[in-house]
Amino acid sequence: MQKNQFSWRTALIIPAIIMGMLSCAPSPAPTPHSWTIDSAASQITLFAIKADAIGETFTLDVTEGSISSTGAAQVIIGLQSIETGIPIRNGRMREHLFKIADWPLAKVSGQIDLGHAQNLTIGQRLDITTEMTVDLHGISNIYDVKFVLTRLSASRVLVQSAQPISVTADDFELNEGLAKLQQLVDLPSITPVVAVSFTLVFQGV
Repeated sequence: MQKNQFSWRTALIIPAIIMGMLSCAPSPAPTPHSWTIDSAASQITLFAIKADAIGETFTLDVTEGSISSTGAAQVIIGLQSIETGIPIRNGRMREHLFKIADWPLAKVSGQIDLGHAQNLTIGQRLDITTEMTVDLHGISNIYDVKFVLTRLSASRVLVQSAQPISVTADDFELNEGLAKLQQLVDLPSITPVVAVSFTLVFQGV
């Protein structure tokens, strides 16, 4: 008789334990309908090569950005923010390469469905590939972009490049400006290809 009582007690306790464990498991946080960029936490990074073997890293600031409820994404990059670590070179790139007097901004646009974040728990990551359009110097080009989406909190997501994007000077008719920079510093060469990566943090609104 005692044995049967123990079996009934066990049968009642085990489901309760399982339900308790399930209730403690992390669940996806609610997803905001639209997102805006956190400029202070976001950055564009360029990797360039000069004199055939010298690699250098430059950065650009993101001034504006948003992702709508329909997934329409737009990021505005201020070209005047170019930072190379050398003030005189910053000025030369603004004037001769980017020509910010005429073209102060670059724009990146495309579709990023942050509905994917709905199924992510905090800290979970998801690999995504999409097409993005870059507008620079009045010229538009489309690139396949691979990035990692990470849920930082209930209302913040990180969109980070999974691999660099290869952009050539010829894509945006920057060869003339590149040649001018090479001439000013008497370099044997500046490779006309840069590797572009990005770190973008969006805040839900």
